[in-house]
Amino acid sequence: MNQAKKENNAVEVLKVTKYRNKYIVEITPYQDLESKETFSENQMVENRIFKGQVFFIEDWKEILKNKTTNDLFDKVLNYISFGLRTKKEIVEYLEKHDSTEEDSEKIIEKLEKLNLINDENYATHFLVKAINNRKGPLYVKSELKNKGIKSEIIDRVLTDYSYEQIYENINCIIKKELPSLNTYPVLKQKEKIYQKLLRMGYNNSQINNCLKSVEFTSNHEIRLKKEIDKLLNSNIDKTKIKQKLLVKGYSLSEINEILQNKVEDDY
Repeated sequence: MNQAKKENNAVEVLKVTKYRNKYIVEITPYQDLESKETFSENQMVENRIFKGQVFFIEDWKEILKNKTTNDLFDKVLNYISFGLRTKKEIVEYLEKHDSTEEDSEKIIEKLEKLNLINDENYATHFLVKAINNRKGPLYVKSELKNKGIKSEIIDRVLTDYSYEQIYENINCIIKKELPSLNTYPVLKQKEKIYQKLLRMGYNNSQINNCLKSVEFTSNHEIRLKKEIDKLLNSNIDKTKIKQKLLVKGYSLSEINEILQNKVEDDY
């Protein structure tokens, strides 16, 4: 090593300073190499870095290369600590941190060996959470697909979402929504519930099968009268008033009845 140093193809560790849980290592100046580098304790021990140690340039560059990979790996571990991640999410995270393709492959392989990336486990946990939050199968399928989960894994996991559980969730959502919709016409209530269930990831047949057994009640006369008053005050033609109210789910007979009463009251 001393001979290498004389031939100017090596660097010497001049100073090692501990800062919190890291070590700042200063080396002799050499071309485009940084004079200071930061290492973890494991990296210091693994590479036998200490004051006075001399490294061939090729060896030092290899240490720095591995250091970059290890630093990225530590960042990924921190990222994973906040929650399960899919392989796609890890790859995208590494890309944002300027990881090379070689480093990304090494890190992904290491994570898979440690079972810290397992898309099937991720999908299973995601399904359980979705069911508890009353989300439907279509929501689960869409979200997992966006997270890079393979179709065969998604299909396999979704077999655990039973028809009984699907209909139980739908009926719970309907039961929760009904009280706040009572002032709307029955047709409008059905439409609002239908759209909400679609957004939550249930399909047409699942929704319609549950809606068939629901007994809807409506106390919408007050709302209808307010809407008619508002439209009349806007000086809109009565034909257009009827069209606007029909679209909202009110029946023509009740619209005509209230409009007729308004006319009679004016006289």
